[in-house]
Formats: sequence, structure tokens, C-alpha cells
Amino acid sequence: PAIPLLAIGEFGEPVNFCEVLQSMFMSQIVAARPHLFDDVHRQGFTIAGAKGNGVTVTGDNVTVRECVICDCDGAGVQALDAAGVTLEHCTIWRNGEGVALRPADPKAVVRDCIIAGNLQGGININGDPAAAYLGSNNCFWGDGLDTARIALERRSVVGDPKFIDADNHDFRLQWDSPAAHLAMFGRAAGARPALAR
Repeated sequence: PAIPLLAIGEFGEPVNFCEVLQSMFMSQIVAARPHLFDDVHRQGFTIAGAKGNGVTVTGDNVTVRECVICDCDGAGVQALDAAGVTLEHCTIWRNGEGVALRPADPKAVVRDCIIAGNLQGGININGDPAAAYLGSNNCFWGDGLDTARIALERRSVVGDPKFIDADNHDFRLQWDSPAAHLAMFGRAAGARPALAR
């Protein structure tokens, strides 16, 4: 069935996607203007199975919030010459790469996310990794992780996020997941909640 999508803006200007349903499946998003995702709330978007990147950001100050990005051939999220990209409460699972920052951006923020099961690691950075991004309260899992870089993040962990059924896109967390109460104020990291014990 068709899913309604409300987009507000003028031709040639930034577009804000507003909340319409709890979940929306799409194959790919290219965010070339600032603030493309500013008004996405609740459970946001699910982007699955893109032949390239799930989300490509080329504009400055773009926020991707409460999205699931999975099973994409390229990066879950790739920022190309984009300053100030913010990823909050996203689940980035089983993509070619997790997050690709090209180049490194000290204004980029990655917090309260689950970045797991990606073929080429968690967050891949071109440029100076010491000043690459501000990260906190993230759960990483899988091969090829930069554990030295993850150790620099505040309250981030490496561990199996224990999804209920990731193969069927159920990214809720088991009660004993290391991400269950990892985010600010005891909230679950990632885009979906943790189940009660």
C-alpha cells in the first residue's frame, strides 16, 4: 500500500519531512540540503536494501534522527563534504559500511546509536581520526571496529545489541541488551525501544 509522506518547502529550498506514520520503508535518501530531517519524530524512517548508500548527506547541518538503515550495499550513512551532520537514535545494521565521514568532521555528532553488523566496521573516517566526530552513548558490534576510537567516546560500548529479530526488521532490543539503557536518561540506544524484563 502507498504510504503518505508530507513534505513542506518551496522548489529549490530545503524540504522538511514531517511525521506521518510510525514507520516508513524506503530504498534510499539523498540529503543535499540542510535540515532535511529536522522534523522527523517517533520511529522515523526505515531504509532497507539500497544498491548504494542508505543515506547520502552532502548538505551542512543535516540531522538524521530515529531511523533504521539496514542491508544497504554501500554505507548506511555517508557524509560527503558535509559539515555538522548529526545522527541520533539510529540503528545502522548490516550495511557495506556503517557510517562513512568523508572527510573527518569535528562538528559531526553520533550519539545514542546502534552501529552493528556492518561489513567494513562501524564508523569509517577519511582524514584525521583524532578530530573526526563527537560520539557518545553508542553501541557497536561486529568485525573491523576501531576499538581505540570507540574508547574515546563517552559511555559507548562494544557488544551484541541483542535485537529481537533483525532478519525480519524487528530492531527492538531484548531487556538484557547492552544498549537497553545506554542512551541519555536511561533510554535505549538505537531507533527502537527495549522490551521489559
